[in-house]
Amino acid sequence: MAKKGDTWQLICGTKILGTLTYRTVDQPTFHCDFSPTPDFAAIAPLFAAELNSLNAHRMDQWEKDYQKIDALGLRLVPIGAAPEIEEFLLHIEGNTAWFRW
Repeated sequence: MAKKGDTWQLICGTKILGTLTYRTVDQPTFHCDFSPTPDFAAIAPLFAAELNSLNAHRMDQWEKDYQKIDALGLRLVPIGAAPEIEEFLLHIEGNTAWFRW
């Protein structure tokens, strides 16, 4: 189980897109601070689109939008003692990320 301060790198292929640092949990969602790298800018519009459809309760569109994110093969790679996360649903908005696994 994750604990406050656990950290993961968001990775796509060989690129580090950012770092997530666990802040709090609202089961089943883990809330993190997100520190993007410059490489994240290329996929940031995908996360903006999926959040827009999710917040508008357009679930058919949200599924299409999230499939584009899922197709990237993103990984959350633990730093230090953080648990490894193999399957997750991730949202990112600005410097905040939240995920379920």
